[in-house]
Amino acid sequence: MVRTHLATSLGIECAKHRYSTYFIHFQELMAQLKKALAENRLEARLKHFSKYKVLIN
Repeated sequence: MVRTHLATSLGIECAKHRYSTYFIHFQELMAQLKKALAENRLEARLKHFSKYKVLIN
């Protein structure tokens, strides 16, 4: 639970300082990447995530 609060606080602070921030659970991130790989769309999915300055999982 402490890690969740820390990650949330970090994300809020980053957003306050105008860093583009994306929250995602690690399992969901892996599921999306595996699905994109199977659909031959991995590069596009990675490009989606790379547009954020801060990725919190």
